[in-house]
Amino acid sequence: NAFKRPENEIILVDDNPDLKVFHPNNTIIVPKFDGSQNDTILIKWLPEILDKCNKSNDVRNVIKNI
Repeated sequence: NAFKRPENEIILVDDNPDLKVFHPNNTIIVPKFDGSQNDTILIKWLPEILDKCNKSNDVRNVIKNI
């Protein structure tokens, strides 16, 4: 509700799996950032997911298949 956007357009990315309970169909859980230069998980796989979401009418259809 805070975003004032339709849920089919909202992507939430978080490292806290407990927060997925609030928006399970819109939340992508990622590993906690370890602070090292070797922690590249987001740049390795997130751009492809975001591109798929951008091409979809409903991001939840993409997120549920992750």
